Amino acid sequence: MIFIGQKLYNICQSRYLRCSRSGSIIIVALIEYLVFSRPVSKLECFSVLLMILSSYIGDTSDNIQLMGYIWTAINIVSTTTYVVSLRYVINNKKSLTAEAIFYPNLLAIPLIGLLSFSFEDHTYSNVNLFIFMSSICAFLTAFTTSLVLKHLSSTTFSMIGAFNKILMSFSGLIFLNENYNLLKVSSLLLGSLSTLIYIISIRRKKII
Repeated sequence: MIFIGQKLYNICQSRYLRCSRSGSIIIVALIEYLVFSRPVSKLECFSVLLMILSSYIGDTSDNIQLMGYIWTAINIVSTTTYVVSLRYVINNKKSLTAEAIFYPNLLAIPLIGLLSFSFEDHTYSNVNLFIFMSSICAFLTAFTTSLVLKHLSSTTFSMIGAFNKILMSFSGLIFLNENYNLLKVSSLLLGSLSTLIYIISIRRKKII
């Protein structure tokens, strides 16, 4: 999941990251409804639909290669599997937060290393720095994910991730000089509105 996310950053523009997140939201919500018997309100469904719509109405001039779609599909599957399985382990197996952090990262070290050196071009001048930085970020991601899934549903966690991608898209427009127009800005505002609607629906159900 970490490696594929990095590949998406290289291949796709920011809005395609939101497309992959929106796809994972749908699958996570469906799995929670079928497996965990979590009720889904109409307002939640409406907010998810708005998030999906916001992901697909960006700049039509954006180009993406076939490989980008392949990495996006793999990212959806891997992200959904990680979130749902982690929530199942935390809630049903009564695992500690430390265990939920330690074992996935322990297994990820050799796998990410193999994939990285197989698909990336590295030099000795930058490998150590990026390993150190990514290790800290991966630890913080795993730690906060475990804490969030202890108190929130997987669908809520996915919606938070989608809103994070919206903030990243805004950052791309401001700091990375990505192309922008009225349609792209409208899609980001629509995604922000969908997050607000989802928060309202969750507060009504009082299950946050």
